[in-house]
Amino acid sequence: MLRRRWVLLAVVILVLLTIGGGLKWIDGRGRPEPMRVSRETTYITKPLNQDGTVNYVAYVDAIAREGVTSENNAAIKYLQAVGPQGLKGGPASVQQILRQLDLTLPADGKYFVALDPLIRQWAKETGMSNLKADEELDKQFDAARENLWSATELPLLDQWITDNGAPLDLLVEASKMSRFYVPPASGSNPPSLGDAYTRLNMSITSGTLKCLTARATRSLSAGDWDAAWKDVYALYRLSRLLQGGSERPPIRELVGKVGEERAADVVSLMAQQESLNASRARAILKDLLDLPDLPPTTKTDIEDARLFALDLCQETARKGYAGFDCNYAMISQNERADAQLAALEIPDYAAVERALKRPGEDIERDLKYWTDHKGLFVLKRFFSSRRINDQTTTDLVMAGIFPNCSRWYTYEVNCRTRAELAKAALALVTYRAENGRFPESLDALTPTYLPKAPRDSYMGKPLAYRREPDGSCIVYSFGQNLKDDGGNVAKDLAVRLGTKVVK
Repeated sequence: MLRRRWVLLAVVILVLLTIGGGLKWIDGRGRPEPMRVSRETTYITKPLNQDGTVNYVAYVDAIAREGVTSENNAAIKYLQAVGPQGLKGGPASVQQILRQLDLTLPADGKYFVALDPLIRQWAKETGMSNLKADEELDKQFDAARENLWSATELPLLDQWITDNGAPLDLLVEASKMSRFYVPPASGSNPPSLGDAYTRLNMSITSGTLKCLTARATRSLSAGDWDAAWKDVYALYRLSRLLQGGSERPPIRELVGKVGEERAADVVSLMAQQESLNASRARAILKDLLDLPDLPPTTKTDIEDARLFALDLCQETARKGYAGFDCNYAMISQNERADAQLAALEIPDYAAVERALKRPGEDIERDLKYWTDHKGLFVLKRFFSSRRINDQTTTDLVMAGIFPNCSRWYTYEVNCRTRAELAKAALALVTYRAENGRFPESLDALTPTYLPKAPRDSYMGKPLAYRREPDGSCIVYSFGQNLKDDGGNVAKDLAVRLGTKVVK
């Protein structure tokens, strides 16, 4: 009886092995078919590299440089301000970019002084570690961004601003340009998007925006409103230039958004000053309303991510990984990009965020399941057809390549809301200066002070507003938690304004 059971088990195993082998034979025994150049796979069909793959670098660059001239390209004055340290890569890559811009940067130029050497110098003078000195400088900057300050209170920050006077003035001039274009410089052959558009040193860029912010608040603290607003306005314009364009990687856009938030913080600080009179408030508000519109950055991010992912599919296929199905991978990436773009049309922040998060969560769930059930995974691989196994291999290789776009969307919504808060705060103090009190509601601001009601992009409706019994007011957004916390600055995005009236 026991022997029969063993024989039966052996027969069952043999049958299963035969079925598994048959499925693999039926589905095809060769490698995945070569990459197809088509709208469904590569998304664009030209220009092509010599090996027949798509030259995404040339395609993106043709769009990015259209209409760019030496007179309107802010990147030229930016690089004159920061010098060669503003570009990443070896000397050959840096020189390739400078040649395309017809730009020469003298080795002994007086360029922007980055924070790192200053931190090391200060650490040496004070006996602190570099890490401690860096933390202390961050504290000084946070204090300077939200409060008035003096050189005696924040000596290191004051020294940094003074050392960078001339480069910061060049950045103000750069902000008056309408484009920000840095040519690609790929070290790969065929060229790759992965390294072609990561040549801007964003650490230096971030430092310049931080220094410009600190100089604005230093000028404001000294009562020099004209100098303060000139720097804040430049900060706004530079930040929007960094966020615009189709050649910029997401990190450049993120640095631009941080700069935008800093500018909005300084405007809020300005609105709280008793020395802000009606004529000055109106002039600043006019400049804010004249700024270029914030670009639809998340949509551009998704399209950029699509091209980066497709280019990576090509690179992976060139390396000849066994079982990698390039066409299947490209179709999957296009489907995901299309779904993400469709999600942006939903008129609800929370719903859009959920829709943008879902693909990444699905991938993480699948990876965790198969990691926890390795035995089942082996059986699945054995009994699946060659085509299915190739697709599984491809999914694993490409897992996590397409980024989590919900973060980009939240950054964009936050940026738009802060911009609306800054305009609302300036309009409110202008109204108060001209009428002796804050309005009962934000409706009173339109159309005399604002063309339309300031909007809370998180909620899809006007910002919340309340006039307090003492005559002060608060204007606020519910913020990312989507809850009305009454303008609590720890939970909501809020600006509180006082009662002092200066004509």
